[in-house]
Amino acid sequence: MKKKYLVILLVILGINSLPLKAQNAKFQALFIYNFSKNIEWPAGYLSSEFVIGILGSASSIENELRQIALVKTVRNKPIKIITFPAVQNITDCNILYIPRSRSSMLERTLVAVQNKPILIVTDKSGLRGAGINFLDNDFDLEFEINLTDLQKRGLKPDKTLIDLGIKI
Repeated sequence: MKKKYLVILLVILGINSLPLKAQNAKFQALFIYNFSKNIEWPAGYLSSEFVIGILGSASSIENELRQIALVKTVRNKPIKIITFPAVQNITDCNILYIPRSRSSMLERTLVAVQNKPILIVTDKSGLRGAGINFLDNDFDLEFEINLTDLQKRGLKPDKTLIDLGIKI
């Protein structure tokens, strides 16, 4: 009997967590858009459009970013969303989002985008080499910010972004 209640409870909790995951993708997409407004890229880098790349398939956040791209711009530039199936497919972009399922590819990604002014955002806390990591937190959406990495890439975050992030 206890087993039956446990199974029912797990099913209910699983069903209830689906909207939270969708909401999390929406909020992460909004954060990524706001990162674009609070970081200065080197003059002339990808000047015709603002490119947000996604490593692999991250359909929920990809869909949310595409919705934002339909109605928003970054510094009067249209936003373009590109998915890269693998590290070797990565081309120039302003922001590269690495979902949790691809976090093991961070080291290879860092080599592929070495010396490029690309903001790397991951969905896993504690990763060294990324400029911003979303924290593993079910209650609030928070992020870590790596000022050393941003500076190495020639990116200049504003004070607001620095104050909001947890410095690593």
